[in-house]
Amino acid sequence: MHALNHHGKHFKIKGPLNVPRPPQGHPVIVQAGSSDAGRNLAAAHAEVHFAVVRDKQEGCAYRADMNDRLARHGRKPESFKLLPGILPIVASSRSEAEEKQAYLETLMLDEVAVDLLSSWAGTDLSIYPLDGPVPELPEVAGYNGWRTWLALVRNEENRGLSIRQLARKIANTGSVPLVAGTPHQVADELEAWFVSGGADGFNLMFPLLPEDWENFMIQVVPELQRRGLFRTEYEPGTLRDRLGLERPNRPSAR
Repeated sequence: MHALNHHGKHFKIKGPLNVPRPPQGHPVIVQAGSSDAGRNLAAAHAEVHFAVVRDKQEGCAYRADMNDRLARHGRKPESFKLLPGILPIVASSRSEAEEKQAYLETLMLDEVAVDLLSSWAGTDLSIYPLDGPVPELPEVAGYNGWRTWLALVRNEENRGLSIRQLARKIANTGSVPLVAGTPHQVADELEAWFVSGGADGFNLMFPLLPEDWENFMIQVVPELQRRGLFRTEYEPGTLRDRLGLERPNRPSAR
């Protein structure tokens, strides 16, 4: 029995909780946020981590960094699943998929896109000309906000974009990489990330629902199954079991 023996300012309680421990030990802990503080938080506590990385190489470097942080907390790499976000678009060709993405971007209201970009950038951009350059933005270090998103906005590859262009890009993709093409091409890209160690799985961020989700499910999932990369049926057990995560030990009695 794990007696809590809490004595606080407002109440005290001996415990223990009068229900049995759940089959998973505790629910799977998922964390999002790729700043230095976010990574430290994930390494200390999370079992599934949502990250924003631009390509397979960056994913591998990200995983290596997280493995170092996990080790500092006495944790093994297999106790932690890295799920980068991707934006998958399935079409008859890559060019058709890119045309579809370009068309989807035109449907985004500029006011909504600029509002989102402003929240990420920590600056009210609505007061500037939409087709003008992005003004000087806060430095990531010391920024009292979501540093991951600010860093993405300030990324070198966004230099030269107007406020309108950057706002549409951010609003439509969230700066996650676009994986577009035929079902075979999309499966190739996902397999490359997975086999290289740059991802343990993916956070699929579909631009249009339910169409893009259905295209992925009907066309890409069977291709992944043929390659032995995706289950054909769910195994018994809890979510923790299906993720291949060990049941955590009981907290030490005090």
